[in-house]
Amino acid sequence: MPQTPNRGKDLNLTVRYADIRRQEPPPRLLASTESSPPMILIKIAMVGVAIAAMMGVARDQRWPERAGVVGVCLTTPAPHTKPDGAWYACSQGLMNGFPNLEADSCSSAGIVSHREIWNCSVPLVSLPGA
Repeated sequence: MPQTPNRGKDLNLTVRYADIRRQEPPPRLLASTESSPPMILIKIAMVGVAIAAMMGVARDQRWPERAGVVGVCLTTPAPHTKPDGAWYACSQGLMNGFPNLEADSCSSAGIVSHREIWNCSVPLVSLPGA
């Protein structure tokens, strides 16, 4: 076989081991599910504060009453047949039914249009759900 003059010079494959550096793996990052114990406690505390704030807002905005979860009473005009006393119309709640005003010396006059009508001898200071 004839030998080409540049054959040995074209294949200059000298490997210098000093150029090959050992690469360290990148630092391990914590996955989103892994946290240090103090961070987990902070997250639990933040969720607790958020839940407490939502409960406070719900109470101030009367969300259970507006949603119909608990019963609520409103003043209503007296009928023409019995104009004396204070009259209240109470709607039924899902959890506690109709509010009971018997402890406030009131008497039930019956249920009209899904509301229980109450007659009280004196006006109530605070109404259930109001």
